[in-house]
Amino acid sequence: MKNENAKHTPGPWRVNQHGNLVDAAMGLNLLKGKKDKDIERANIRLACAAQDLLAACQKRVDEWHEVDSNMDKPEPESLKMARAAIAKATGK
Repeated sequence: MKNENAKHTPGPWRVNQHGNLVDAAMGLNLLKGKKDKDIERANIRLACAAQDLLAACQKRVDEWHEVDSNMDKPEPESLKMARAAIAKATGK
């Protein structure tokens, strides 16, 4: 799911032959790994999942508000966490 208003490199992202995270379409180097290969791989996996995680959080928030019966309910903790993650990712 692509966000047309996104400020980040839209992706898809992949790891190139040098172990760097790159924009798959443009080949731009997005993230150079650390010296520790385990940490580097973990960072790259997380960065590759970031766009999907953001889209999932946005979908969770949107779906909650589409259900009329939720309007009178307090927001669950998972929704608050999703909102916080969206704000952190988008800088809003």
